[in-house]
Amino acid sequence: MSQSPPTTNLRPFILFYIWHYIAIGVFYPFLSLYLAQAGFDGVQMGLLFGLTPIVSLLVQPVWGIVADVLSMRRRLVTAACVVSGLVGLLLPLGQGFTWVMGVLLALTLVRSPILPIANAITLEALSPRRERFPQIRLWGSLSFAAATFIVGSWVVDRNVGWIVYLFGAGILVTALASHRLPSSRAQFGARWWEAWAMARGNPQFLLFLLALVLLQFTHPLATAYLPLYFKELGAPGWTVGAAWGIAATLEAPFMAVTPRLIRRYGAKRVLVVLTVAVPIRWLLLRALANPFLILPFQFLHSMAAAAYYAAAITYVDSLVPPQWRATGQAFYGAVSDGLAIGGGSLVFGWLYQRVGMGQAFLVGAAVGLVGWLVLVLGNREQGLRIKD
Repeated sequence: MSQSPPTTNLRPFILFYIWHYIAIGVFYPFLSLYLAQAGFDGVQMGLLFGLTPIVSLLVQPVWGIVADVLSMRRRLVTAACVVSGLVGLLLPLGQGFTWVMGVLLALTLVRSPILPIANAITLEALSPRRERFPQIRLWGSLSFAAATFIVGSWVVDRNVGWIVYLFGAGILVTALASHRLPSSRAQFGARWWEAWAMARGNPQFLLFLLALVLLQFTHPLATAYLPLYFKELGAPGWTVGAAWGIAATLEAPFMAVTPRLIRRYGAKRVLVVLTVAVPIRWLLLRALANPFLILPFQFLHSMAAAAYYAAAITYVDSLVPPQWRATGQAFYGAVSDGLAIGGGSLVFGWLYQRVGMGQAFLVGAAVGLVGWLVLVLGNREQGLRIKD
């Protein structure tokens, strides 16, 4: 008689994701405010925000090799958390653009392997019941939402410099939580560059990538520059935290319903519906110019997140041959999270400095609309056939 697989204790994984996203939530959503208080202009912030995702993209394969050679994935997570906390605490010890850029790039370098390895360990432990992963990831989203709201309410208007010490404390507690993760030999290295041989002979996949690059190009308007816009409008600190908290909290129901919608209507149709939120959002931000009126529309951010991290991933699987699926996903992540967001950070930092956030939102709406149209008009027949 066959035995059912043993039930995995989810508590160690939940604790890890809670503390990891607390550490991220108290720091990165408010980093632009920290940099502005330190005297950096939009061009300098654009360079900082633009280089970090590109560095992360480049070092991921290196960390994959290190993990494979050492075969100590859990210990690598713990070590990366500890070193990240120590590097982060260096930030207020120096001044000037060169110092801050060096610290933030070093922080990106050492923090890059934490989440990919943890995800790989978690998915391996859950196998063959990997569908339980969203249950664990949900705790991360909720803790991120709580952390951003609390910091926005109690820290931003007092001393935004405290976010450095809160991050250091949070990521060191994450290191302690990582000790309870199981040992693992799970693979996480992303050989994304190998996908070019497949992509250049797949025009449907290239059209999809073009559309998502244009859409994700505008994403830094929310992640990097929206807090600055709120402060320019004279908004209290709690509204900055609330904007992030609302978006993160609503990600959960959008993520939960997206797989069911994909099964019923197909990944392409769902992706088209969700990403229409992108140009609409930037137009609304330009038109409303009031943080209290903007907050109710933060659900548009959650729609876009569900598009990028649920519907798009499913659609990629339908566009590439089965033997290329893992590499295709890595290539999609490299292009969208690395090049698109990095490039968008640079461009919108320059626009913020030169013409202000209002005009930057109009540019974002135009770029997002072009990306959405490429998605709608490209591969129309392919989109009708997909029922993933």
